[in-house]
Amino acid sequence: GALDKSIIESELQGSFTDLRKALFVVDGQDSPLLASAQSLLRWHDSHQYCSKTGQPTQKNLAGSKRVCHASGVTYYPQMSPVVITLVSSGSRCLLARQPSFPPGMFTALSGFCDVGENVEEAVRREVAEEVGLEVESLLYSASQHWPFPSSSLMIACHALVGAQRSEVS
Repeated sequence: GALDKSIIESELQGSFTDLRKALFVVDGQDSPLLASAQSLLRWHDSHQYCSKTGQPTQKNLAGSKRVCHASGVTYYPQMSPVVITLVSSGSRCLLARQPSFPPGMFTALSGFCDVGENVEEAVRREVAEEVGLEVESLLYSASQHWPFPSSSLMIACHALVGAQRSEVS
């Protein structure tokens, strides 16, 4: 808001940092709370007006929804499903990087699920699109909330590709 960051940092003897970086250094019990808070703050900021009437929306006390009193429409935060997949062949696994990553940083392949697509279809499509490999089998591993770019549900999978078809394009 209107608070001066430098005054807050001085008063608390600390400093602000990027949430993406902070999630890697905070206690594991605090990261879900930070991720949820970030997502809700962004959602409230981008849903201040009703898409039907253009009138201001009001949030409830818990901050879990917004209501347009002119139209009666209630808005709830939504999450976008994202698959993140470790691709492996035998004893090898595939990691990728974006040009914007810092040196030495790599990641598993990931991408948003398309409308009407299940997790398995999204994994197969993303792996084919990004590296030209055909997934032979896949397993669900875990999931977590991820507040970037807005509010995503990261669905982690392990995809196996055959050794005879493991040439990355």
